Amino acid sequence: MFYKNISVIEIENSTLCNARCPQCLREEIGIDSGVFDQEYLSTDFFETKIPDNIYAGLHRIHFAGTLGDPCAAPNFLDVIDVVKKKNPNIKITISTNGGLKTESWWKSLAEKLSSDDKVMFAIDGLEDTNHIYRVNVSWNNLIKNVKAFIAAGGTASWQYIVFRHNEHQREQAKEFAKELGFKEFLLKKTHRFAVSEIKGIKIVGSNNVAIEPSTDPEFVSDPLPSFTPDTWRKDSEHLKINCDALIESSCYIDVKGRLFPCCYVASAIYQYETDFGKLTNQGWKELWHGHGDNFINLHNYNWNEIIEGSFYNEIKRKWADTDRLSVCVAFCGANAKSPWPDVTEFEGDQSP
Repeated sequence: MFYKNISVIEIENSTLCNARCPQCLREEIGIDSGVFDQEYLSTDFFETKIPDNIYAGLHRIHFAGTLGDPCAAPNFLDVIDVVKKKNPNIKITISTNGGLKTESWWKSLAEKLSSDDKVMFAIDGLEDTNHIYRVNVSWNNLIKNVKAFIAAGGTASWQYIVFRHNEHQREQAKEFAKELGFKEFLLKKTHRFAVSEIKGIKIVGSNNVAIEPSTDPEFVSDPLPSFTPDTWRKDSEHLKINCDALIESSCYIDVKGRLFPCCYVASAIYQYETDFGKLTNQGWKELWHGHGDNFINLHNYNWNEIIEGSFYNEIKRKWADTDRLSVCVAFCGANAKSPWPDVTEFEGDQSP
């Protein structure tokens, strides 16, 4: 078996989103490409497809996603009710851009969550900079929603990706976060520049502002191994895979109901549809068509059949071979580092 137990589940419950972040995979592959559907997991999926014994053993459920915002799903409050009913002790964390819904909706969410649950608001700057990367996110709506959530007792974290265009506002944003009542302020770096650098493309945000790495080396990810067919084996065969999913006893469920080890492996589906993905995802085509797709879908097979099946065991087998997946090397190779260089926790109740 790949797993003996599951402690954490990350769930992509929605591919719906209001934003157009330029480094998001949905922008890279093109929203109108037909590669993915805009949809969300039904409430019944959470009632019937995740077994009660899995709920009973869970420490945390994290709602995020490869392509969408969890709060965009029209049934999201109902989904929270189901999770709380299945196991009231599960810690729920939610990642969102915060610009969706209404103040009353955010008040309702806060009332359903406990003090141990947390919403991570992805806010990359202040009023004059957040929209540069978080395209289409209204600052006024975002701040109204944040205030409503915190005022209703919600626990909030501010996640701040450091770019060149917003790096000068880090301290000001931290003070504003404290003033608003956030419990954490997290500075984050992104690995996604590696893809654009290899492809030789320039990323731009709102008003054609260039999206560039920070000038502070602490917030610049190390370059990924070379992804050309001629050098891939040489560059990656010596790296040990320290699988985060195995270490954390975690897994990932996508919007189709497919059960993956992690979101990185799940994203390979969409990456493979691009020219860059077909070049770099060596071994993926055979793995996906021979062992994945419908074979790991909870609508078709039960939880144990998937976890004990060939998809997981093939991934693990590849770690000891030279044809390991590029995604495993990039994110769980021995040289991989944490994307969270700086986390500030505010003491006490900061609510206004």
